[in-house]
Amino acid sequence: MDGPTEGIDLQSKLENNQYVKILERQGKTIVYISHDMNEIVKLYDRGVLQNGVFKFKDT
Repeated sequence: MDGPTEGIDLQSKLENNQYVKILERQGKTIVYISHDMNEIVKLYDRGVLQNGVFKFKDT
């Protein structure tokens, strides 16, 4: 997903985030691109790479 919540209303953003969590529970791998680091930290538990440097990493 490349910037799926950019320019959408709050309700749609929340629905998107719920859908992402459903996919995660199903064991799906999700590649999610966003400029909103807060959104990424809330949704994901693996890592964020920016300009070749990990800004957030967990296992």
